[in-house]
Amino acid sequence: FLRKESKSTPMRYPATEWPHPLKEENPRKDYPEYNMNDEKGSFNKVCDYLIKESYDILPSLVEMPEREVKWVREMLEYNVKGGKMNRGLMVVSSGAIILRSKG
Repeated sequence: FLRKESKSTPMRYPATEWPHPLKEENPRKDYPEYNMNDEKGSFNKVCDYLIKESYDILPSLVEMPEREVKWVREMLEYNVKGGKMNRGLMVVSSGAIILRSKG
């Protein structure tokens, strides 16, 4: 879940950028807009981007055979997107509540 103003200027966290600093451009610029009226549909769309991003970058971060990289992708698809998605949807709902409370 992103606030409108943060979509163009994402927060920077040095600890999560190490050892590969983020590019100066917004890494989320191509992500679909999250629609709170279609939580599951929006979650699936954003989740597809996150899984693809993780899958694409994994070989550059760690040395893993392709079979294991493929397993990670399948595991993310099954565990994050499978079932009722309660945990993932709760993260989004919690974030929305926190952002609303901060104004």
